[in-house]
Amino acid sequence: MRKQFLIALALSVSIGCGKSDLAAPASPTVPRSLSIPLGFARGGGGLPTCSGPSDCVAGEVICTNEDLTATVAPTILSDLSEGVSSDGRGQYIQGTDGVVYSVVVHVATLRLDNYKKSIKNPRKYTVNLNNPVPGSGGVPLGIITDGNDTHIEIQWYRVGDARQNLHNIPIGETVTANQIDVGLHINGRYHVLQMGPQPYGHCHAGTTLVNGTGTSSGTIYRASQTKWVIDLPARSVGRLFDLYNTTWYAVDKGLYYTQLRFEIGN
Repeated sequence: MRKQFLIALALSVSIGCGKSDLAAPASPTVPRSLSIPLGFARGGGGLPTCSGPSDCVAGEVICTNEDLTATVAPTILSDLSEGVSSDGRGQYIQGTDGVVYSVVVHVATLRLDNYKKSIKNPRKYTVNLNNPVPGSGGVPLGIITDGNDTHIEIQWYRVGDARQNLHNIPIGETVTANQIDVGLHINGRYHVLQMGPQPYGHCHAGTTLVNGTGTSSGTIYRASQTKWVIDLPARSVGRLFDLYNTTWYAVDKGLYYTQLRFEIGN
């Protein structure tokens, strides 16, 4: 089911919801933002800890006055052996089998969460981290399969305090994606593979240590009124970060060759 609509919210919209918002919505809606100030991150004493996009971005939301035009539609992930692949079960549909969000607004995002372990057959995706860039600090980490409090997120660019809505891309045109992030857990610790110069966590107060140095930028193609295609071609480069102690204490784990094809809409 596809809907295009304008939603006015009291909070600025940001992908990455608080724990209270993890249940899949009963009807299509734009994700609400609950930023996680550093002092409220889980874990007492020493550095904070977190679990995923629900709480690993630290700081107050600073992006404001954003266009909230949104389209909720199925996502298709291409199966790319050297990058990101689907779980082989076809379209990811919002509200079904742990798909919390499959939506285009000022981000295009697929958010998965087996909240409370209540989803009988939760959706997942896989990420191949077996191809580190030589000399970058990365090591082969295997093929990771995940679907619990994780997401893939694509952004166009930011002007001032506002991320630009992907609905403003003219139909038939291709633009550069300044930010692509693929989230996954490695040994229980949340990581993000960052592509492009605009860092994960840039819309929150404080300094995010995530960066896109040495990475590739993907493209966003507006195929129709209700379809967008994101492409990160073969042999693209992403930088992996361990976010277990939030974006404020992100640890650079090196560069990896990767690729992604993400289609949302019809």
